[in-house]
Amino acid sequence: MKLDVDLIKMVATTKQFEHLPLLLADDVQLKNPAGWMPIQGKEAVRAALIEVLSIIKPMHYERIWENGNEYALEFVGKVGDKDVKGIDLMTINDEGKIICIEVLIRPIAALMAIRETLLAKRNV
Repeated sequence: MKLDVDLIKMVATTKQFEHLPLLLADDVQLKNPAGWMPIQGKEAVRAALIEVLSIIKPMHYERIWENGNEYALEFVGKVGDKDVKGIDLMTINDEGKIICIEVLIRPIAALMAIRETLLAKRNV
């Protein structure tokens, strides 16, 4: 089974988050660049992805690599006035659902802008 890359692109660019559950396995984990402990479980990962994808505008995927059940999706976008570039490393199960996402982001100023924006939203 393959990852539905077209659906991932659509969710990221249009922010139609209701489609996220179609992509995620129940036991999915998210390894985010701002924390050491992974986020575990479909609902927790869905909520975290919505939170981050909501602030990276516009966002789109530029290049995609596939090796068996592993994928690397290169993305670009902006957080405020900061350019963001990153890679989502994804592993899928036999049903084509994501079981692991590891996010890498550069430059450090972009990662800090994401962190600061998320903290500000949570403190409102």
